[in-house]
Amino acid sequence: MANKYPLFSEQLQIQSKEEKEWAERLLDRMAELAEGGPYEDEEGILKPENPAEAHAVSQGFVGCGWDLCYTVSDDCVWFYAEEGGDISYVGHFVQEYFKQWKPDGIFSLTYSETCSRPRVGEFGGGAMVVTANEIRYFNAYEWVQETVKNIRGG
Repeated sequence: MANKYPLFSEQLQIQSKEEKEWAERLLDRMAELAEGGPYEDEEGILKPENPAEAHAVSQGFVGCGWDLCYTVSDDCVWFYAEEGGDISYVGHFVQEYFKQWKPDGIFSLTYSETCSRPRVGEFGGGAMVVTANEIRYFNAYEWVQETVKNIRGG
């Protein structure tokens, strides 16, 4: 059996102690939700504390495991994957950060996809660009397939 590993390392610059504290709280809460932490009140009604949490719940992140490493310092949040990671967590966190602190911000992240065995078609990569209003993804494998199709006239 082969294992696939998306790998990345990128930093989001932060400017203040307030931004750092906000980042730590939101990342901790997103991790708690991903690990199956409480997200309902006593009546079973969903009560996310902010839009990033609401998105995490709506996208099924709750209980699926936290597949992301991060370190928050005084001037940045460093996102990275050691044996795989999910860039969508990064994207949704950064989008909420921009909505809160930097509405004109732009963040980009590139990633590689490796495989523990030399399987054909199992290596690639891509990129993600995030603003306060959208997240765009680019996947190298999909680009290759589309380019081949276009060259062939289809």
